[in-house]
Amino acid sequence: MMGRAFVALGRGDHARARELAAETVAIVDSQEYLTLQQEARLARAELLLRAGAFDEARVGLLAAREVAERKGSIVVVARTDELLAGLP
Repeated sequence: MMGRAFVALGRGDHARARELAAETVAIVDSQEYLTLQQEARLARAELLLRAGAFDEARVGLLAAREVAERKGSIVVVARTDELLAGLP
């Protein structure tokens, strides 16, 4: 579903892209897999960045970072820190 969100974003349909990304995160959050949770949250945040929704992206990045810290994924923590540092 996240793939469809990025396709919608590429077509300029930001509302649909954001909706699909949010649905993806909701589905993944119902699972226990931290890897999927951090990846879905990070992908949604990157989508929001590309859509220009910087405040929402910041919230999403912080959420992805929190899951990554719980999992011990230093690569995802570093990526979220990098993206957070680049926010306007």
